Amino acid sequence: MTDFLTRFSCLLDVGTAANAALAFDIYSAVIAENAREDPPAEAFLLSLTPQHGPARLWLRDAGSADQQLAIAATRPPPPTDR
Repeated sequence: MTDFLTRFSCLLDVGTAANAALAFDIYSAVIAENAREDPPAEAFLLSLTPQHGPARLWLRDAGSADQQLAIAATRPPPPTDR
């Protein structure tokens, strides 16, 4: 039987260092929500790297991370009723 493996790596420009900090907050919330699932999906990695600057985030899997978590973390939030 064939075993398919998809790896991903993405450099995401979020515009400002403040947006990068907000992205880390969103990432933490997504990972915390994932941890409550049984079994939790393997998380992706998120980091800032000096060579890409303070407003570019590097998203990648560590081996077999769930790409749906990366999609959830980068999806715009739903509109709020005011």
